[in-house]
Amino acid sequence: MSDHKRDKKKTRQGRSWLAGGEDGQRPGPLLLGRRDLLRASLATAAGLLLPTMPARRADGLITRANNLNFGLLDHGPGSNPRPTALRRMAWELTRRTSIAAELETKLVRPEDPRLFYLPFLVLAGKDEIELPSEAGLSNLRRHLTYGGMLLIDSTEGGPDSPFDRSVRTLLEHVLPGQGLQPVPRDNVLYQSFYLIENPSGRVIRRPYLEGILTDERYAVVYSQNDLLGAWARDDLGMWEHEVEQRQREMAFRLGVNLVMYAMCLDYKEDQVHIPFILKRRRG
Repeated sequence: MSDHKRDKKKTRQGRSWLAGGEDGQRPGPLLLGRRDLLRASLATAAGLLLPTMPARRADGLITRANNLNFGLLDHGPGSNPRPTALRRMAWELTRRTSIAAELETKLVRPEDPRLFYLPFLVLAGKDEIELPSEAGLSNLRRHLTYGGMLLIDSTEGGPDSPFDRSVRTLLEHVLPGQGLQPVPRDNVLYQSFYLIENPSGRVIRRPYLEGILTDERYAVVYSQNDLLGAWARDDLGMWEHEVEQRQREMAFRLGVNLVMYAMCLDYKEDQVHIPFILKRRRG
């Protein structure tokens, strides 16, 4: 068995509660995990009552109530510049880990109370975005303060582009006085599933991520490397953008780490995982 497979098996054993089974396999009984706690705290902030039983979709299929859905923020035209990217990331996430992810991405306005059902939000674009209404700003603030996470991805623009400037303005309104700062290389975000040295994407405009800390966790993470562009793959199985194979793989690994960080923040910092992390670093 390869070192990667052994490492992956050990990691799954260390967090089998995510899937509900002792061996980390799905399906299993619905257990209360960080996803459920996030949804509960976010719903409390919004005054919502969340379903606790599997729900029946409009097409008649039964879905597990604690499956992860990516929430894509609707900021008007250009809100979904990489339509296939999050679907592919959800597929990779389910394949590589014991987190169950829905392939369907939820497009949601900041003012929509359904925002609080979606612990992991994504804001993507290349052009200037308009500020949401006061209700939308308040919703985003409560979402991030109560445990949600926002990934921002610049698909075409670079530093000081219209998208970049408008994102920073948005965050100043959502989390005043808590500006973006580079994420340190030794942060657990780079260790939550894979050990990553440098962030990747379709391009490498910035060799680091930026983020905003809230209660000692990153509630906002900002990539200017078109992370979604590296993930995008069409229905025929063709990659939509030319990216070197290793670079694309590291982009997927970063995506997995971001979700693991958001959904089960503390598990890599527990004492039981420290020897495992040190062993991988030495190897």
